[in-house]
Amino acid sequence: MSCTASSTVDSGRRIILLDIENQVGGGRCGDDRLRLTIDGFETAVDAKSDDLIFVAATPQLAYSYGLLRPKPSVRCAYGQDGADLRLITDVPIDYVCDRADELIIGSGDHIFIDHAIAARDRGLRVRIVGPKFAIHHVYWQHDFEIIQLASIKEMRQACLALGA
Repeated sequence: MSCTASSTVDSGRRIILLDIENQVGGGRCGDDRLRLTIDGFETAVDAKSDDLIFVAATPQLAYSYGLLRPKPSVRCAYGQDGADLRLITDVPIDYVCDRADELIIGSGDHIFIDHAIAARDRGLRVRIVGPKFAIHHVYWQHDFEIIQLASIKEMRQACLALGA
């Protein structure tokens, strides 16, 4: 089934695709850093209770994320671009536009560009969210709405200050 701008829903519902590894700067981190990252992300996107959230990460991060936030659909992924590819495969664009009128991509990785363009072409609002300097230039070139979070270095410094 294909989706056009005229068939998108008008629910105010959002789908969030979150590559948590992209947000924390790698496949491993402590619980305090993960919690700070999640809190910062949720604040930046003004997370709502009816958001449909899909998260992909290494098994360790997926498990830790699931303990902190049991509501989202969490998937394990392996290898280079594993989390990104898992989200793209498990949450195809037709699924997105049949259920939401906004797509938030919690990753600055360029691999999501086709998903982002397809969603926008079908009438959805699209926002890209990620740490400073972790958002690929292709999103800027295509004039997407971008929310920059604290850089990975700034996040690490904040965690060190907290002893995390």
